Amino acid sequence: MGNCVAHEVWRRFPGLWEVRVMRTNVPAQHFWAEAIARFVGDAIRPVHVEKGGDCWIVFRFELNK
Repeated sequence: MGNCVAHEVWRRFPGLWEVRVMRTNVPAQHFWAEAIARFVGDAIRPVHVEKGGDCWIVFRFELNK
């Protein structure tokens, strides 16, 4: 169900997207990696970012209208 909701939001609001997940939340990392890959048709390589002392995994992708 979560994939369906994310895909519907992305369909309604195309453009540049950034999904940020805490590095310690491994299940969420897997969920978002799979949801994004299914939607865009390819795996997105995440970027590791540290901000305010927190470590994040960031998925960036762009959807055209």
